[in-house]
Amino acid sequence: MRHHCLWARIATLGCVAGAMSCGGPGDGSNEAQDRADWTQAMQLTQPENGKGCYTAEFPSTAWREVPCVPAPNIPMVPRSSAFVVGNTDDVSAQAPSGTISQTIGRFENISNVTSETGLVGNSGTPVNDAYSLQVNTNFMTSTACAGSPNTACQGWEQFVFLNNGSSGSAFIQYWLIKFNATCPAGWNQFQFTGQTDIYCFRNDSAGAVAVPNQVITNIGNWTLSGTATSTGDSVSMGTGTAVFATNGDNSVNAAAGWIAAEFNVFGAGGSSAGGGQANFNAGASLNTRTQILYGGNAAPTCLAQGFTGETNNLNFGPSAPVASSPGPAIVFQESTAGGATSNCAASSAVGDPHLQTFAGLLYDFQAFGDFVLAETEVATPPPPPPPPRRPRRPPEARAPLGHASPAEQRPRSRSSFRHGRCRAPPRSRTSRSTRRSRREWATPRLPFACRGDWWSMASPPRWRTAGRSCCRTARSPGQATAS
Repeated sequence: MRHHCLWARIATLGCVAGAMSCGGPGDGSNEAQDRADWTQAMQLTQPENGKGCYTAEFPSTAWREVPCVPAPNIPMVPRSSAFVVGNTDDVSAQAPSGTISQTIGRFENISNVTSETGLVGNSGTPVNDAYSLQVNTNFMTSTACAGSPNTACQGWEQFVFLNNGSSGSAFIQYWLIKFNATCPAGWNQFQFTGQTDIYCFRNDSAGAVAVPNQVITNIGNWTLSGTATSTGDSVSMGTGTAVFATNGDNSVNAAAGWIAAEFNVFGAGGSSAGGGQANFNAGASLNTRTQILYGGNAAPTCLAQGFTGETNNLNFGPSAPVASSPGPAIVFQESTAGGATSNCAASSAVGDPHLQTFAGLLYDFQAFGDFVLAETEVATPPPPPPPPRRPRRPPEARAPLGHASPAEQRPRSRSSFRHGRCRAPPRSRTSRSTRRSRREWATPRLPFACRGDWWSMASPPRWRTAGRSCCRTARSPGQATAS
């Protein structure tokens, strides 16, 4: 039995652990799927070389360090009132237990997406292909709020890809929600117009990793991943042909309280007036998948809540997508038509088919490739027993050494000589010595006496030991010898 697919290409469990499909990278069988499998494999094994920016190009599995660029000094603002994505609330994936260590977002079943416009930093004039992709944590208690007089201060982390219509960049942005005091050194102060609450934000100190400009029609190839553990955090952006990644500062210790994840396409940043909006063409429709890794395989809970202040002009529905791997994930449909009765009515929850061995060991990993899950081995039948050996005559049935038995003393005819217990030497058509041996040793008309079992094929004949001997005719006419 085989699971075909996690490329190991290294490997999922559509293949193993919820991977997508099979085929080796670049084998030509399904190049689009090969690239998607490769992207997910790379985002599950992000660079661990410390601070810096990295890239990998399909189908290579090696990360290459590249220079970082300054991150955009644009606030990707948090929500301030309504939880909006389009005209209604957003959808987030909530872990059934524990905390989230990684979230991977992608778009599927794209239909009639031909254009998008938006404001960069929520100001100026609309720009084609100006938008952001965001993986956002929930608001959480954070040690970074230690200097705040507000006990309700919370930390928040965003993994962002920002496209301004001519170039793109991936980076991490950290927030202190309602810090309500002078921001710590290195943090930028932010306030919404008409509000007194003070927010603080900062970008990753390493900067951003540069990504080529991405037009909206390439949305089906995008994958954004955010990772936060106790040892560090990182963001990576996949474009279908390459993956771009950078490691962060872990400024708000998100790993300690990350229990819900939001992913979507939004406006290209915000301002004190609020978040910007990404505006799609009429008739646009797509499915959004928010996949979370939290150490379990149960389906996430649909949370009708968002955390960012940026929006888009899509509504939920008209119907929920069919549940499919990979997972654990929340998959929901959004379109300009909308039609769902509620946020979660347009979503489906997906679990993750992890592997469990016969010994009860649970494999919790995401990988692509061909994996042998179980196999039986056909045992080779034992060889048949050897045939029984011919029993030897008991000693009492044998003639004394040097004497022939009465039966052996009878003269035999030519036929009895040839077919009896004593046999003449084999006839030879080629050997002169054999013909001479036949004349000397095998004259059928001569009387003879012998004891033994068979003729020795040696020339001259060699006598058998252990009581055995060979038939031998007389060397001279009229004489016979018993051996």
